[in-house]
Amino acid sequence: MNCTIFFQDIADAAYSRFHPKATQSSSPGMSFGTLIADLCFGLLIQGLFLLQAQVAAVLPIPAIAQILSVFHMSLSNAVYAFEYKWFNIGWEVNKRLHYVEARWSYFLGFGLPLALATSWAESYWIK
Repeated sequence: MNCTIFFQDIADAAYSRFHPKATQSSSPGMSFGTLIADLCFGLLIQGLFLLQAQVAAVLPIPAIAQILSVFHMSLSNAVYAFEYKWFNIGWEVNKRLHYVEARWSYFLGFGLPLALATSWAESYWIK
């Protein structure tokens, strides 16, 4: 949680540097309660998605298990990459999820290089 706050501070500074006229608050227009609920719901969604990836990895047919696991991890990696920007512009979790669902092929391709690199690694810590 501490790293999330630290990384969000870095994302806020970078966003304000490149978008100086934008509102400088982590999520413009969101109350503190909505912000906390959004953060918790987002963590729950990401946790469930990672759990799905782990379950997919242990399916009895190895080729399908590998493909489904890489698919899940590709989407997850892409969402992690864009999460800070979406948070800065004030998108709530439901809007972020709808955006990913509508453009899943783009996010699949965006996260695929990292997902493939980590899926081929032999080390448990790299995966």
